[in-house]
Amino acid sequence: MLRDRDSSCLLATPHLFFKSSAAYHLRGGEEWARTNRYSYLDGETLHDSLRMATHPDQRLLICMKHFGLAWSLLDRWVQNHKFLLSLSVEFYIVRTEELFTSVCRDYFTELAKKMSHDSYSVDPERLMSSSPAFMKDLPQHSTGEFRKSYYDGYGECSQRLYADNFMRVQEYFYSD
Repeated sequence: MLRDRDSSCLLATPHLFFKSSAAYHLRGGEEWARTNRYSYLDGETLHDSLRMATHPDQRLLICMKHFGLAWSLLDRWVQNHKFLLSLSVEFYIVRTEELFTSVCRDYFTELAKKMSHDSYSVDPERLMSSSPAFMKDLPQHSTGEFRKSYYDGYGECSQRLYADNFMRVQEYFYSD
């Protein structure tokens, strides 16, 4: 985990995206994940591929292959960021894992300031009460992966695939 330079908040990295994707799609809650078959998953659906995997490392590999390599979602994050920069658009990156794990009041105060404009004011307490970091019970959609150890499920194979293909995205957004 990285430590936020301005506070004691701990931040995770895009590792959580794959962990959460594996846990969520293993549930089978989305029809497309139960019905669409993919050649790169040996003709199986995402849900069935995850169900057949016998180890968390295998599930992470499946999600990295599906969302990371085939769909290029993490690369699209970088492309979208660069596009907005090229337009000189003012924007602020809100990292999901920060919203979900930060218990630092200063983080939510700053976020509320950035979200407030003209006659619209955002209350930091409301943001905090909506954050899973302050919830005893998580919403049904949540996988709770952000509450687990950073590398839970990441074995040698998935760590290598992540390092070879997605570390540059992590460094792009988290090296500042």
